[in-house]
Amino acid sequence: MEILSSINFEKFGYKQLTRSQQQAIESGVLENKNTVIVMPLGDGKTYIAELRMDQVISEGGQAIFLSTTKVLNNQKYERFYPIFSKTRLIEGGIRKHQVKDAFSTASIICSTPEKFFYEIFQDINRLNKIKLVVLDDAHVIVERRRGPRVELFLSFLHYLQKLDYWDGKLLLMSGTMPNYDQIADWLNAGKFYSAKKLHENEYYYVVSTNNNDLSLVPCDPDNDSKNDQLTWQAPRITSDGELFYPDPFSLLCLYFIKNDEKLLVLVKDRKTAEFLYHSVKEDLNQLSGFNSSGVLYHHSKMLDHDKNNTVKKRKTEIFQLYSAPQP
Repeated sequence: MEILSSINFEKFGYKQLTRSQQQAIESGVLENKNTVIVMPLGDGKTYIAELRMDQVISEGGQAIFLSTTKVLNNQKYERFYPIFSKTRLIEGGIRKHQVKDAFSTASIICSTPEKFFYEIFQDINRLNKIKLVVLDDAHVIVERRRGPRVELFLSFLHYLQKLDYWDGKLLLMSGTMPNYDQIADWLNAGKFYSAKKLHENEYYYVVSTNNNDLSLVPCDPDNDSKNDQLTWQAPRITSDGELFYPDPFSLLCLYFIKNDEKLLVLVKDRKTAEFLYHSVKEDLNQLSGFNSSGVLYHHSKMLDHDKNNTVKKRKTEIFQLYSAPQP
């Protein structure tokens, strides 16, 4: 394709396209239309957005890149600024004259969905120059708290498109969006879905032998009869010499401990993290030769003193860390 031969890789710091990027471009994601892209994490969605924004800027338009958090917003700004010098950052706390200047002079504006649409509602004429709105991590639309707001914003822009009031386009990107077909149909958008997996999932059973050694036995997801022959078996020796069968998850922790490795477990909320922490610690206390002080529990509301102690232990001990996102 002509578009592939015209790409200036050096400008963006790349040497070549990945297979998924090439397939996406060949499918038409750089055409002037609404587009939904689903590609796995690390496979180059941002690069496609950069190519699309470069097209818009070369035609005298303005592009908006929306990230779902302030941290990501700042990261994208730092990424884009060396490439597009007229990149501006809009976030909470910025003064009105800075916002006005950004919409007047910037080629690319990095912001969060909420902040961007707040500023648009303050002055709808700011849309006149904007020819592309990129929403990264577009699966935010299904979140219980933020999803309805983001859906409202997208509906508003799409409604303006139907009225021919706004001639800009939408580019939605996600690493995981099961209903991307529905989203694309709703927005009358082109779509590209990459079935590639950067890391294939592998499933194992943790089993023990007669001498209480632990091993990981591969599980075949397509062979239930084979899996049924594998049962969770627990070490039978405890600190008191009694029979004991710990939870399968505790066995998994013990496997990594016996292999002198660390284990990081991320869970959905603080209550789950606390439950796992106490459950695993109690199970491992029953097993001989293990010091449960190596089991750590971390969450967003810990006191600074406790957080510092956790960080210090992470550097020296074999431990399990259960971490929950900020509620």
